[in-house]
Parts: sequence; C-alpha cells; structure tokens
Amino acid sequence: MDLIESIKEAKNKFNNKNVVDENLPFLHYTVECFNKCSPSSYGSKIQSRIKRDYKFENLTTSTNQGDCVITTDSLIEKFPCLKVGDRFELKSSYLYKGPYNDSYNFMQLRPYQDFEYYMFLAIDIDYNENEVNHEWYILNKSDVNPDNFKLYISHGTEETIKENKNVEWKLHIVKNSIYHDRLKEFNLL
Repeated sequence: MDLIESIKEAKNKFNNKNVVDENLPFLHYTVECFNKCSPSSYGSKIQSRIKRDYKFENLTTSTNQGDCVITTDSLIEKFPCLKVGDRFELKSSYLYKGPYNDSYNFMQLRPYQDFEYYMFLAIDIDYNENEVNHEWYILNKSDVNPDNFKLYISHGTEETIKENKNVEWKLHIVKNSIYHDRLKEFNLL
C-alpha cells in the first residue's frame, strides 16, 4: 500500500468513525460498535440502543436518578425482576483479552445517585469460536459495594477525591474470578 492509499484509508476511517447501522440485530450491532467506535463512544451507543429496543425511558444526568426508568411501555419480559417505576444505571463492557487475564470494566458507577439497580451487559467476542456472548446482570445497587467487589476510582486518586462526595467508580471483573462468581451470585435474573 502506498502513501496515497494509506491516506485515503485514514480518511475513510475518520469519516466512518463511530458510525454503526442502527438497524442491525443487537448481537451484530455490539460487534460493529467494537469494530467501528472508540472506547469512549461505544458505551453510550450500546446504552442508547438498549433503551430503544426495550423502551426504557431515559433519565437525564441532572436528575441524579440513574440512566433509565421502567415505564408501562417498557419491554421487561427478559428482566422479570424489574417493575414499573424502577430506576437503574445501565453499563456495558467488552471482555478485554489481556496477557494475564481477561476482564470486564464497568465504568462511571455513580452510587451517590438515587436508583435501585445496576444493569450490566458483559460482551464477549470469542474470536476462536466466531461467536458473541452477552451476559446480562441486574444487581441491587446496595450489593455493589467494597465489601462485595473491588471498586476503583474512575477519575482522580484517593488523595484528590477526599473532599468529593460524588465519586464515580469502576467495577473491574476478571473473568472466572471470585468477583465474577459474585456478580453471578448477586444477579437477580
């Protein structure tokens, strides 16, 4: 490939970055988000798609009540533990295949907000088997705490957040670890 072809490829990549066909089946959509989106954008794209597909009502950040609320129009057959009026934070993570372990990172958990549940979607793209696996988890907000899981600060350090009451956390789950087992144990599904 010569320089001109490389520049054309870069331009095409730039023009199509974060563009995913919204009409793809959801499983295929999550793979295309991984392929075409930056890590900072695929989480919100997947969240928006889940809200659309299941008719979860969006909550604005300023309400401090999580990401979604269940309404009478919501399609909750897949999530029988939820009922009308329940509020939750919705997070997704792809399985990172690292040199030492494979793990999920659910980012920007906001325990200071007023909601009942966390809904997690763990996405595993299995390159060897050419398949995609989705694992859904719904946990009581109160179960996601430092006694049950390793939580890390999303932004800043222990020192810089001492005075901050609204700290966002990262839930790091190594696949097949004790914390993965706990995620399954606390799962309401």
